[in-house]
Amino acid sequence: MGRYILRRLAISVPVLFLITVALFLLIELAPGDPISAMIDPDQAAVMGPDWVETQRRQLGLDQPLPVRYGIWLRETVQGNLGYSFLDRQPVSKKMGERLWPTITLMTAAQIIALVVAVPLGVLSAVRQYSKIDFSVTVLAFLAVSIPNFFLALGGIYLLGVKLGVVPTAGMGTMGSPAAMLDALHHLLLPASVLGLSLAAPLIRFIRSSMLEVLHQDYVQVARAKGLVERAVIVRHALRNSLIPVVTVVALNLPNLVGGTVIVEVIFAWPGMGTLVLNAVRALDFPVIMATNLVIAVAILLANLLADVLYAVLDPRIRYS
Repeated sequence: MGRYILRRLAISVPVLFLITVALFLLIELAPGDPISAMIDPDQAAVMGPDWVETQRRQLGLDQPLPVRYGIWLRETVQGNLGYSFLDRQPVSKKMGERLWPTITLMTAAQIIALVVAVPLGVLSAVRQYSKIDFSVTVLAFLAVSIPNFFLALGGIYLLGVKLGVVPTAGMGTMGSPAAMLDALHHLLLPASVLGLSLAAPLIRFIRSSMLEVLHQDYVQVARAKGLVERAVIVRHALRNSLIPVVTVVALNLPNLVGGTVIVEVIFAWPGMGTLVLNAVRALDFPVIMATNLVIAVAILLANLLADVLYAVLDPRIRYS
């Protein structure tokens, strides 16, 4: 197992390199210019083209693309993510302030998604073609059809404005000392919105996977031995049906990241979402590259973790 993990990590290095090259090219091909995004066009006209060119040289934008990429790669390998074009603050500092709130929101949303999807998917499979199965199917299709932003706005209006049972913005109550219960109270609505949108497709996938396992011979043998139905479902069927679900959860990480950006903006959550949007609007290259680098590393590690979990869930799987 250790050799397999090391091999996968070694393969991830060139993959990560190619991802950074593609990102750098896409940013370069994007319309607009960081100088034009940072300053007012009237001010640029008054200062003149020489002043604009001076600003470009100070930011290193006058260098050829391969040179700029080489400088960025060299500094990144040394742990220096550069400075933001907007406020000249270190990118690592800006990301450090925003990374933990985003991780907290994504983790809570994923937990809610699994807590909702696994029982409902299993119940829907066990009670196939029953009223429970049809009800769960209808709810799953409704949740898939509702966009994140619409569900978020509906939750804010109903639970926050009308009923007033949950806060609608921020990570804590302004003017109050930081407290765990207050933080969880603010986390409840955005994490639930994001988690329910993730749970909807998982329910259908778990149902299909569970139905396939329930018809396997070893499940029938377990029933023939006289095991109670709960033991058959939990100990024999559920564990093996979760193997493909691990793959779906790992591959769904990019969708989770995209949904987190939208939810963070709507709920004024001080995470990476607003940082990424502001960087894209201003063409802040160092921030865009750093955030995408973190996301790419997280996706590669999630896929590696999924492969390791295969062997945990199914002892028949071994890596040499």
